[in-house]
Amino acid sequence: MKLKILTTVALVATLGFATPTILSPSPSFAQVYTGFRVKTDQRLTVRLINEAGKPIQYGLSQNSSKILASGQSTTMAFSQVKSGAVNILIYTQDGTPLGFKGSYDAEKNELTVNIASGGAGHKSISIGTNGIVEAI
Repeated sequence: MKLKILTTVALVATLGFATPTILSPSPSFAQVYTGFRVKTDQRLTVRLINEAGKPIQYGLSQNSSKILASGQSTTMAFSQVKSGAVNILIYTQDGTPLGFKGSYDAEKNELTVNIASGGAGHKSISIGTNGIVEAI
């Protein structure tokens, strides 16, 4: 009798602790595939256009950031992306959510990113060594 009760308790406890939990990612950290694939073995230019109505800060993840005034644009050139991924951080000082809209000129291998406030809350543009561009 005691064995039957112990077996039942052990079985219930095991199933109770082993029940899987489904976790969904937070939307602010979701990666969004832009549909663009840049050429990684050629010089790449990334053009940032600030349409956010306020200054934004940008820079490579390993470098200090720079300020881009509202209505201004800047370019960042990369000799190749094939040898290492590129992660460009883009944000505002006050944490205003930003949205990115991009276009890609395959002939020039130039990615243009229009940055606006009130978007999906993107914080960076990631370009993988395979050329895939994602807004994160």
